[in-house]
Amino acid sequence: MNSLNGNITSEGFGASQDVEGHLQYAHMMRGEIQRNTTARSLFIIPDIIAIDIYSKYKIDVHSDDFGSDLKVVERLKRIIKTEYPKLLTGGVSNRYSLGG
Repeated sequence: MNSLNGNITSEGFGASQDVEGHLQYAHMMRGEIQRNTTARSLFIIPDIIAIDIYSKYKIDVHSDDFGSDLKVVERLKRIIKTEYPKLLTGGVSNRYSLGG
């Protein structure tokens, strides 16, 4: 997906979402807010991106047990970092190590 505001098309299905607010929030979180708190966030995932990730990788970020499989969480981190870096809210997570 070249643009976060673009359409996802799979087997005739199309969807879009204005993610500008999400991008602004992520940018703000990468700045001053993250430096002034002990709570750390790694990324924000708009619904349209969650759908895209599910359709491409079969990772359901809305699943009740999503965080219980650390391998899947690490895979999602790599996906966000490489395909959706503008959704990163910080580089540190209190719960999980980012690795290399």
